[in-house]
Amino acid sequence: MLKTASVMLYYLKYRRRRDKGNRAAFDRWQRRQVRRCVRRAARSIPYYRGMGKLPVDELPTMDKSRFMDSFSSLNRVGVAEKEAIGFALEGERARSFSDKLGRVSVGLSSGTSGRRGAFLVSDRERFMWAGFVLARLVPGELLKGHRVAFFMRANSNLYQAVASKRLRFEFFDILKPLDAHVERLNELDPTILVGQPSVLLELARMRASGQVGIDPGRLVSIAEVLEPQDEKRILEAFDVPFVHQVYQCTEGCLAVTCDHGSLHMNEDVVSVERSYLDDRRFSPIITDFTRRTQPIIRYRLDDVLVENAEPCPCGSCFLRLERIEGRLDDALRFPAVGGGEIQVFPDIVRRCVLMAGEVSEYRVVQVPDGGLTVHASVGEDVRRSIRSEFERLADAQGFEMPSLEFADYKPHGGGKMRRVERRRADDSLSGEGSPTSVVNGSDRRTI
Repeated sequence: MLKTASVMLYYLKYRRRRDKGNRAAFDRWQRRQVRRCVRRAARSIPYYRGMGKLPVDELPTMDKSRFMDSFSSLNRVGVAEKEAIGFALEGERARSFSDKLGRVSVGLSSGTSGRRGAFLVSDRERFMWAGFVLARLVPGELLKGHRVAFFMRANSNLYQAVASKRLRFEFFDILKPLDAHVERLNELDPTILVGQPSVLLELARMRASGQVGIDPGRLVSIAEVLEPQDEKRILEAFDVPFVHQVYQCTEGCLAVTCDHGSLHMNEDVVSVERSYLDDRRFSPIITDFTRRTQPIIRYRLDDVLVENAEPCPCGSCFLRLERIEGRLDDALRFPAVGGGEIQVFPDIVRRCVLMAGEVSEYRVVQVPDGGLTVHASVGEDVRRSIRSEFERLADAQGFEMPSLEFADYKPHGGGKMRRVERRRADDSLSGEGSPTSVVNGSDRRTI
């Protein structure tokens, strides 16, 4: 009962939006929240002791490596990194996600940036997170009636706390074949369908073939980058105007799609500093001022976001995004003609493939020696066109044309789908991973 009441209170709190007012007034409010967060951390988190009066921009910048190296001093309950990861892995193997380590819950990041990470949250933070996501994810009034299908790697029992006869949640384990879920999915007939783009693509295929008969009113993309061509194929099968996205990672719930189809950063829970890569692309440095058990303060993410400076028709003053482009680590790197190195962002690489013709499934992988392999089941004419597009790109950008090989496309095999990937010598052979978020907060990135 306490869990239900707590989630509902946070749901009601975050239904009251702060994004419709004056931006200058909102900035003042947000700065106060960040200062309180820093002072609170200085009192209770060993790592931040003595930093409570420092200007925010003088606080150390955090990243995943430093965060995990300082894990025990960055949480208020004294849990060590090894203890947290060991506990969470046991839950993964048992497919049980409800146990707690003392007074906190432990989640795992998916390890897509090389090193597996862990994070700690209290019950209060879990309830708040669930209420926040419900407020932004479920259209209209919560109790008017919805059936929500979550296709995720890990379940969250929090949503069942607010389930009722008119509000139903079902978890579908993506580690099982999709065919195993068809009967239960058809029986549920969800009004809201939540899943990775790769899962939504397969469900779109199954709907087109008549294998599934669901007709959701809202689709929500999580955990992978939603590519424009993939969204187009999904929308061809489902009668919705656009696919909603939730950009979520272990470091916070960062952005959600508004009713006009634009992604907005959730600046009422996270402060966003922009580390610009060019005139529009940036990597975010975030401070989640709602978290206390393990504060996230000036944490630099490895993601590439593209801002949209135009006002949104929804009227929100929160930072508007054009898209989530991918991981900064997946920007390809080539030797420049005159010396040095040229960095090419994933979106530009995708264009080389898509401009060559009708290519629906593909992957572009840069191997450690700098060469490229394009995985696409296409004919010789399209392969020649793709090569020509890369040659034109090399000439325009001023880098040496790399070796370019082709291979047939194979499905990504259950991991996170990445259309463009740069592999390093120490990467695993699978190379799976992705930037983006999750609904239950136990995996890294888009819900």
